[in-house]
Amino acid sequence: MKKWLNEGCVGLLFLAAAWPVAWSVESSDHQIANLLWFALVATGCLLCLIWLLRKCATAWWQRFAIVAVLAGCAFVLSRQLEFRGFSGEMLPQFRWKVASSKPGANNVAVAPSSGATKALPVTDATSDRPSTSDPSQSAITDSFTQFMGSNRDGKVDGNAIQKGWDRNPPQIVWRIPVGAAWSGFVVAEGLAITQEQFEKKDAVTALDLNTGGLVWRTLTDRQHYHPLGGAGPRATPTIHANSVIAQSSTGIVTSMDLRTGRLNWSVDLLTKANIDQIAAEAAVSWGRSGSPLIVGDVVVVPLGSGLKQPGQSTVSSLIALDLSTGEERWRAGESQISYASPSLMTLGDREQIVIVNEADVTGHDIKSGEILWKVEWPGQSNGPASVSQATQLDNQHLLLSKGYGGGSKLLKFPEKFVGPVNVEEVWHHPSIMKTKFMTPVVSGEYVYGLSDGILECMRWADGEKIWKDNRQGRLGHGQMLLVSNQLLCSSEDGRLVLTDATPEKPASYESLSLLEGITWNPIALAGDLVLVRNGESAVCVRLFRTVE
Repeated sequence: MKKWLNEGCVGLLFLAAAWPVAWSVESSDHQIANLLWFALVATGCLLCLIWLLRKCATAWWQRFAIVAVLAGCAFVLSRQLEFRGFSGEMLPQFRWKVASSKPGANNVAVAPSSGATKALPVTDATSDRPSTSDPSQSAITDSFTQFMGSNRDGKVDGNAIQKGWDRNPPQIVWRIPVGAAWSGFVVAEGLAITQEQFEKKDAVTALDLNTGGLVWRTLTDRQHYHPLGGAGPRATPTIHANSVIAQSSTGIVTSMDLRTGRLNWSVDLLTKANIDQIAAEAAVSWGRSGSPLIVGDVVVVPLGSGLKQPGQSTVSSLIALDLSTGEERWRAGESQISYASPSLMTLGDREQIVIVNEADVTGHDIKSGEILWKVEWPGQSNGPASVSQATQLDNQHLLLSKGYGGGSKLLKFPEKFVGPVNVEEVWHHPSIMKTKFMTPVVSGEYVYGLSDGILECMRWADGEKIWKDNRQGRLGHGQMLLVSNQLLCSSEDGRLVLTDATPEKPASYESLSLLEGITWNPIALAGDLVLVRNGESAVCVRLFRTVE
């Protein structure tokens, strides 16, 4: 058989195999299935093109014409399409440039990192555009003071959210352009505070909750950029008393006055770890994402290091800074950091700090940081990373969940912490609750999450999948809050979705399109106002809560 025939047949075989092969690994990981599909299709198309050039184009000018036509089509498309980054499935995202040039479209430039910066890079607050109202006169609503809510568990107390959005839709209070970031909002005293990239710097920005007008902004001189993850901060600020504590994408922890943004103190974690930005991002490639945790009179954040070299001292997982001064109080742990944030939990009879690290999960004493227990949980912070928080189910059970085919694992702790702690692995299901960027929420015996991008319910005692529902399509790698036994979700494509948290498949869904572009950011709900944002826009929406 001639060589051109072999190439043509093999190309067609690759194309024919793309769908069944990708489908066969879909249950393991949707991202892997997508990448495999594209690899097979691209290889098949290339082989078919080679066959076409050899079989049909006998003269040199014919071959040149085919290549020229293909190159011309690619050039025309490149002039008409705008690259918007990669989705949570590592797929490139584009939009027509004519759409992005319409009035009101957000065109936020993403600039590459300038590398390491030695100076302590913090400036005092600025206010480059006036607020549209006096924040002191804003209505003081319920608060949402840290990542995943005021208790850092993804739960919001209060009355249920009214349904029937088709007849009585939520009201958009304001919509504004914002800089690139995967940070969420926190809310207190009439202020909505987030982090963003502003003029090639990481910024902490305070807005008037009622209007979206700028109240204050603080800047740092370093910035982060990665081709796959984009630019901007990753962590969500924390509000405590009259202060806002934030960590930039490059490890600058700052404390600011809540009302004015005046700088209280600043600490450079890269200096503490004795590394520069290049070394730090070689190990933790997608930008530092640990949201600060307040425990008593200290601020706890992940510390980490660069890629470990022969003879290098032990990596420290966590560092505790004095809440008033920023001075170091302790550092502890021996594991490289991940993209999760520390949480305060009581397991057994011991209050402790729990953190998901690069390749394990550890519990730490709140006074000294001493490691109380450690469980292996494979991951790689410059590859298939761990992002989801450990989810507390009760005083003896902890759920771990992860994308990249990691699935979920249930841990059981003793009733009393006496001597060495024996942590029991109850079960591990690689195909259930495969969360990537979000953390599951718990309602009684059941856990709800976006498993490989699809809404899923499982019973945590035995890890049985109760249902997986794609009637709303793939919500992708969005976020979720539990509100009075309802699931309030933001999808990766910018929708706000509401349904019931029930072991029966939800009877109905409410859905509202709010944003364009990739939306991975955590959502915040304070009173009847929900704040949703991505790397281009932020929107505040008034939901209607039931009256009891």
